[in-house]
Parts: sequence; C-alpha cells; structure tokens
Amino acid sequence: MTTTPEISAVQSDPCASYWLRGALESAIGRDPVDAARDAEALCRLLAGRAKAALNGHPVPRRTFAERLKDERKRLHMTQAECAMELEICPRALWSWEDGKEPPPVAQEGALARLGRLSRNA
Repeated sequence: MTTTPEISAVQSDPCASYWLRGALESAIGRDPVDAARDAEALCRLLAGRAKAALNGHPVPRRTFAERLKDERKRLHMTQAECAMELEICPRALWSWEDGKEPPPVAQEGALARLGRLSRNA
C-alpha cells in the first residue's frame, strides 16, 4: 500500500486527531477510488450537518461523559484499566462516565493523552 507524502505527514502529526489518522489508515488498505468516493460522501454529509448547525438548527452533541466512555471502549479498556492508566480510583471514572461530575481540571492532561479528549470538544 502506497501513501503520499501528504498522507504520511498527517499520520505522523501529533496534532492530527485519532479519528483522522484512523480513517486514513483504514482508507490506505482499500481501493483508492472506492475510498475517495466514500470520503466525498462523508464530506457532503458533514458539510450538510455543519451548514444546519450554522443556520441555527440544533445538532445533537455528545456529552463529555459519552465521549469518554466511547473512547475507553474504543481502546478496549475496562473501567478498572482506564482508571489505572489515569491514576484515579475506578469510582471516579464511573462518576465521570455517568455524567454525575466532571473530571477535575488537573486530569485534563491525562485524559488528552488517553484519547485526545477535551471537555470543550
């Protein structure tokens, strides 16, 4: 599978999102024409969603708790494993994932390393 220098640059960019890097990795293994068609369809769908948001139509946003839980599952981690990685007690992680309380600001660095999460994203 060949890549372009532009694709390689995005894949090695630490500021590129995990989602984008994962999508590129997935696309590289596919037929380039099929991958491009799917990317064009995705672009149209996301552009429509963005346009709706800009025109004042509410676009459902996932909560930080939902994104945290999804990221933990994407990494195939149990709550106990994730809590150990974050150096917190499992009960705290459960509370964050359940939306009962947000993580303290002091944990944002660890959360960002875990999955590029941000309370504001």
